[in-house]
This record gives sequence, C-alpha cells and structure tokens, in this order.
Amino acid sequence: MPEESGYLTTPPPTDKMPKGIPYIVGNEAAERFSYYGMRGILTIFMVTHLKNSAGSSDHMSDEDAKFVFHLFSAAAYFFPLVGSLVSDILWGKYRTILILSLGYCVGHACIAMGDVGFGTAMMEPRSWLFLGLMFIAIGAGGIKPCVSAHVGDQFGAENHNLLSKTFSWFYFAINVGAAASNLLTPYLLETKGPWAAFGLPGVLMALATFVFWLGRNKFVHVPAAGFERFKEETLSADGLKALRNLIPLFLVFVPMFWCIFDQSGSAWVLQAARMDRMFGWEWLESQVQFINPVLILIMIPLFAYVVYPAAGKLFEVTPLRKIGTGLFLAAAVFGLSGWIELQIQGGSILESATQADRQHWKADHLIDGDLENTSWMSAIDPAFHTSDSDPGARRAGEETSRTLLPQEFVFQLRESRAWTLDGVRVHPATNLGLFLRKQKEKGNDEAARRMAAVEVDTCHPKTIRISVADSPNPKRGWKQVAELSLTRSVEPQAAKFQTIQAKYVKMEIVENWGGPFVGLGEVEILAAGKLPAESNDELAKVWPNVGAMGYRPNIYWQFIAYILLTAAEVMVSIVCLEFAYTQAPKAMKSFIMGIYFLGVSLGNIFTAAVNFFIQNEDGTSKLAGANYYWFFTIAMLVTAVVYVEWSKHYRGQTYIQGEDAPEVNPNIVE
Repeated sequence: MPEESGYLTTPPPTDKMPKGIPYIVGNEAAERFSYYGMRGILTIFMVTHLKNSAGSSDHMSDEDAKFVFHLFSAAAYFFPLVGSLVSDILWGKYRTILILSLGYCVGHACIAMGDVGFGTAMMEPRSWLFLGLMFIAIGAGGIKPCVSAHVGDQFGAENHNLLSKTFSWFYFAINVGAAASNLLTPYLLETKGPWAAFGLPGVLMALATFVFWLGRNKFVHVPAAGFERFKEETLSADGLKALRNLIPLFLVFVPMFWCIFDQSGSAWVLQAARMDRMFGWEWLESQVQFINPVLILIMIPLFAYVVYPAAGKLFEVTPLRKIGTGLFLAAAVFGLSGWIELQIQGGSILESATQADRQHWKADHLIDGDLENTSWMSAIDPAFHTSDSDPGARRAGEETSRTLLPQEFVFQLRESRAWTLDGVRVHPATNLGLFLRKQKEKGNDEAARRMAAVEVDTCHPKTIRISVADSPNPKRGWKQVAELSLTRSVEPQAAKFQTIQAKYVKMEIVENWGGPFVGLGEVEILAAGKLPAESNDELAKVWPNVGAMGYRPNIYWQFIAYILLTAAEVMVSIVCLEFAYTQAPKAMKSFIMGIYFLGVSLGNIFTAAVNFFIQNEDGTSKLAGANYYWFFTIAMLVTAVVYVEWSKHYRGQTYIQGEDAPEVNPNIVE
C-alpha cells in the first residue's frame, strides 16, 4: 500500500467497504442540497422574484429564463472537463475537489448579495445573479467528475464487486440532498426572500467542504498522473479505443436525454405554475421537483433488486440495453408533457411590473377565478415595506425604494389566439381586510398601529388604462382603447369600448384612492358576440371572459411524468456514471467522466439555443404551447432509434484500480 505525504495512494487489499466512502457520501448529500436547492428555484426566481436595485420588477420572460437556466446548466457541465484535466494532470482528485469547493461557496454568497441592501448598492441584482452563477458553474462543474471518480479510486481488485452497489448509494445520497432542498428552498424564497433561499445552500456547501476535509486520512489519494503519463495513456491503443467507444455515447446520445431531463427545472416549473397544484396540499411550482429525488430513493433499490432481476429472466440485462430503454422512455415523457400543455387552454399573465413576492399575492390570481381565496396586492408606501408579513414586502430593516404607480399587467388571451373584444370588468374587492385584521392581532407595535389606520377602500384602484395589441411587444406600441374610472365600491365595475381584435391586453393601474397598498380581486376581459359554435366546454364555462385561466390540469399529471422520467434517469444516469468509470483507463478516469458531463452540457446548450432562436421580435414564440414539447419529443425519439443501431457494434474493456490488465466484459455488449 504505497503512501505519499502520509496518504494511501492505492486501495488496501480488502473485500470490505472502503473507510472513506461514508465521508464522500455525506459530503455529496450536503453538496447536492446546495446545488439543487439553488437550481430548483432559479427559474421561478428569474420570472417572478428578480428585482433591480430600486426594488422594482426586473423579471425575465419565460424564454429568457429558460435560456439563462440552460446556459448555466451547460456551463456547470462543461467545467467538469476542465476539472478532470486539472485533476488528472496537476492536482489530483482530492485537492481539486477541496479548492474548487471554495469558489462554489462564493457563488451562493454572490446571488444572496443581490437581495440585501448593501449588495444592491454595490451592483444590480441581475449582475450579482450572473456573477454567482459563474462561480457556481466553475465550482460545481469542476468537482463533479472528480467526486464520482474519487469514489471509484477507493476500490481495488478484491472489493470492486461492491462498486456498483456503492454508486447506487452514492446516487441515493445525491437525491437525499436534492429532495430536502427542493422542499425547503422554494418555501424560503416565498416566505423569507432570495437572501435566505440562496444563502442556505451556500452554508450547506461550506458544510460539505468541511465534511470532505474530515475524511482526508481515510481516502485513497491517487496522485495526478502528470501530463506525460496522461498524454501517453490518452494516445495509447487502450486510450484511443476508449475515446472511440465512449464519445458517440456521451456526446451524441446522452446529450439529448439531458436536454429532456433538465427541462424539469425550467419548462416543467413554468408549466406547473399554470396547473392546479392542490394535491394533498397546495404545492409551490418549484416544489414539484421534490418528487424526482424521492422517486430516485424508491427506484434505485426497486430496479436493482426487482426490475432488473425480473427482466433478466427474459433477456440479458446489459448496461447498453438499460440506457436504450431509458432513452425511449424519455421521449414518451415529453410526449406526456405535450399532452398536459394541450389541456392548459386558459389565459395567462405574461408579465407584471411589481408582482408581489409572496405566493398568496401572485398576479395569476387576477385570472384564476378564485375570488374568495386570494387576490393580487402590492405595497406602494415605503412605510409598509418594513414587515416581512406585508403584501409585496421585503425584509425588515432593509431600505426599499417606493414601488411607484402605475402597476402594469400584460394578459395573453385564451388559446393564444385573437378575440374580438368590447370590454373589461374588474373586481376591486380583495382579501386585504382579512390580512389587515390578522396583522393587527399580532401585537401593538408600530407596524400593527400602521395596519390599524389603513382603510381598505383607499387601496382600490381609481384609474385603470386599458390597451390592446396583437403581440406582447409590438413595434408600433399598444393601442389604448379605454380608461376606466372606478369608485371606492367593492362591486365589479366595467369599461366598454368599440369592438377590436387582439391577442394581448395591457392594464395599467394609474392611481388608487390614496392607500398604502393597491390591489385587485379579479380581471375579466370580455369578448363581443356569441359563444363560438366550435367552443369546448371549458370556454363555455367562463364565456365571455376570454382572459380567464380556466381549466388547469391537476398536478398529479406532472407527478406521473416524473415517475416515468425518474425511471429513465435510473436507467441512463446511474448506468452512465458507472460506465464512465469502468470503461476508462486508469489515468483517464476523471477525463472520461468529464467527457460524459460534457455531453450533459451539450444537451443544455441545445435547449438554450432552441429557446433563444424560437423568440420572435414581437415577443411571441415559434414553438408556442404544446409545439415546444412535440419538437423535443421527436428529437429524443430519433436519437433513441439511432442509438439502438449504434449499440449493436459497441465493444469495451473494464479497468479497475489495482488490476494490471483490463478485462473484456461481455456484460456490457449487446
């Protein structure tokens, strides 16, 4: 057992589980909480919570948010290739993980800085966001191939039979961290704000680094091979063969799978926001991702001990067959997502100038038809930004600029089509009175006294400007069709105008009746004429309101999609992690792992590119609605069919640390 600087450099001869594995698994659970906690809320943060340094909305469009999300994901999976080269040639795996983890912590701190007063005084929150994402991509990406390869380094010839089981438990730890974070960080984002939601993952990353450092004397530290040995093995017959074998798998077929899978953090989150999320309780749109890591925890043992053995009685279950099955299943999953999108036929709110952060004040409540449950509200007086309980409030003690009128909303009408309109009706009544009573009951402090002085009807809109357009950002501007002057009554009030065709309606609350808040209970956008003969039952229920959110499929449909997607992940991702390690020569372990992660990066680059190029100049999309999902479904299906033919010709070799010669493994071929 050679040693260098007091550390083991080769695995000791034993058939037991290596002593360093618990430290790696514990580190991975904390690190994955950090990464997935941040990643899980990133999309919804960009489209509903991002503000500028003045405290006003700086929200991104859905397409821009998906573009940034997948560009970040692509970077996070590109840097594994860089990290693998640094590890294999210069630092070794242990030092690479330890050093790059520090930059990872800095990234979380940067994003949190965009939501604190002294941070926004230094730089715009959007700039803090991009800076933080860059540090996280370098840190998370750089250590990613090293951690997986570091697991494999702990095993020798006598206990390498435990490697497959260990990789399963390694993936189990990843999903324990991911499950916890996907429940907690969306809640923190809604109740405490971005500073807490992004700050907690940073703290967990620091803890992960500390746990990893504690295991330094238990690990096998395989030293860096150096450039000459790396070049020698890479250009050797075995090295070139490994590259020829694995590059098509990792850079052609795997990317399309991750193109599908990683949209669970972008497109699926945005889709969930337009679904009925009452399933046991009201889920936040970002929390729905929780179902994936929970299912992983169930499916890893289920597949290992039930599915694969049962399938093995019918045919030989090889790694390549597992991957192929997962690819076809991924295509089916996105087909189901397309069907879900077809069911969402209601209107939507594309943007709102100062949408409140808190879940029960979301602008979507203007069109969801639930007058008794929630309504839209925002504070416009700085004195009412000092309590975290206030509508639209930021944290106590933080200086916040006044959210000035007008308050602007852009509505996309039902079925994304043009309707002939002749009026708008608004419901001034909100649940602000109930909210104020609850706040006053909390105590007799200054905040409670301010609440007691608020007259609810002074927070009703006084003047609303109404405009229409055929696109959300028309070059010639919006056409104003009416200006609605409202009384302080709680009764619905309407504005009529000459009939006009439009796909989008913009409403600007120009002024209220002098209160510190402004709000609305519901908005109805009224179509002229009779109900079209070809209309479905859902439209008939809300006619003539063509702005209503209308029918929303229950979130259990997305849960079903997650079940299928997770099964595909078990068959593709876990198998590829082990495959990348066992099929690589000894000095190329991290490098081959880096190539695998580069494939994940390419999949996200493809998704980002699609979302960039489908944006029209007028703000519409070339792949609107379900067409977006059909495009990716077809791409995944074509990829899976081509993969089947390629896999018939694959032949590989297995390399294990501590063995002198590679072995041809018949279990990996078709």
